[in-house]
Amino acid sequence: MSLLERQISGILTILILSIAVYELSLWNIRRPINRQDIPWGIQKPDSMIVEFKGTESEGIYFLPPEITCRELAAIGGLKKSAGKKDCEPAKINNGTLFILSDEGKLTQGRIPSATTLALGLPLDINRVSASDLSLVPGIGEALAAKIILLREQKNGFSSLEDLKEVPGIKEKKLNKLRSYLYASELNS
Repeated sequence: MSLLERQISGILTILILSIAVYELSLWNIRRPINRQDIPWGIQKPDSMIVEFKGTESEGIYFLPPEITCRELAAIGGLKKSAGKKDCEPAKINNGTLFILSDEGKLTQGRIPSATTLALGLPLDINRVSASDLSLVPGIGEALAAKIILLREQKNGFSSLEDLKEVPGIKEKKLNKLRSYLYASELNS
């Protein structure tokens, strides 16, 4: 085979391979994509926000407030413990974290503060740490320490109005903090 024949053969091989790759890419584009909607992924004003870890369905979910514990278990991928009968609406709070251990034990906690703030949920002033408070815009480490100190002295805040007793927080600053913080009941 002469040099010219080998060059022509090489060009034809490259041309055939190029056409094959092009056809495969067109076939892939025309192939229907099986997209699955996220059933609990749309945040509505009255949604309860929960997070599942260690389950088949790990992630953050926006759930209706009247959800039953059976539905909650099914959504979270807890099929084995979904219960034999329907039960009352689950007693969960906005920002609840459900963790399934390797042993199958389900524990309940709170979504981390940074995630809570990113989701637009306020932090409980009676439960957060100083480092969590410093994540709130307008609260630095020094002000967070003052807030924690006053909280300990008062055995908790009965309302956000109590924050006015903290040096550095006046009405204007308190109004800015209202969307980031709330005060839970002291006996809960």
